[in-house]
Amino acid sequence: MIREIIPVSSLEDALDAIHDGTCLIAGGTEVNRLGSPRENDAVIPIDRLLPREIIREGRRLTIGAGCTLQDLCDSTEAPVVIRSAAKRAASRTLRTMATVGGNIASRRDDSYLNAVLTSYGAILTVLKTEGARRVEIEEYLLHPQGIILEATVSDVTMPAAFRRISRSSQGPCALVCAVGYDLAAQRWRAAASATSLGTQRLFWVEALLQEPQIPEAEAITRAAGGEWSPAPDVAGSREYKQYLLGVCIRECAEEIRRTGS
Repeated sequence: MIREIIPVSSLEDALDAIHDGTCLIAGGTEVNRLGSPRENDAVIPIDRLLPREIIREGRRLTIGAGCTLQDLCDSTEAPVVIRSAAKRAASRTLRTMATVGGNIASRRDDSYLNAVLTSYGAILTVLKTEGARRVEIEEYLLHPQGIILEATVSDVTMPAAFRRISRSSQGPCALVCAVGYDLAAQRWRAAASATSLGTQRLFWVEALLQEPQIPEAEAITRAAGGEWSPAPDVAGSREYKQYLLGVCIRECAEEIRRTGS
């Protein structure tokens, strides 16, 4: 239960105020949701201190951490795949509150946005005590430190596709996966989110996709047996999720090859 709100006038002050039992809050949708694993006695509001712009400069897209998921849905600057990922938060009320920075920092097992941004090779600008630093999103997800200021995608024309598997828009998610193809480097990027694993970049899938022919779903599923092992839950068993991963990765890769988007 939240017992104290700690006001700050700058993000630097927010960093100094963080200690055991406190957390940063912007939209508040994760901290306040029913069943949230986050239990904090004190929160530090930073929603008014974060950048909220979505800026397109040529192929480069910069998304301010303070912009909401609805801002991202409505943006004409963001590519369709990123906008679609934001729309997977089915409640408009939630989308108008939840921020992009908070969504990334929460590192939820079922995050749609983290998988898609990982497939785009997004770079985060993160404020730490020693100043602002740029880190790859997969590095931040492994070692979350500091306050996210913005996420940058260097090439929004990069073909990408993603899938989310659940029984309903509001139901627990069995799998989120995303695939992108870096045209400049001629390399695939793949990521998946699932229970107990969070969002991971799938280097072994990327190696399979580099073959001249897109691998069959069964081959990806077999490879997942030794590389990717999500926990079973109400959404499905470990084997079922590995099967879904094989099917969805192949579907995404075929979509990119077929349509280039």
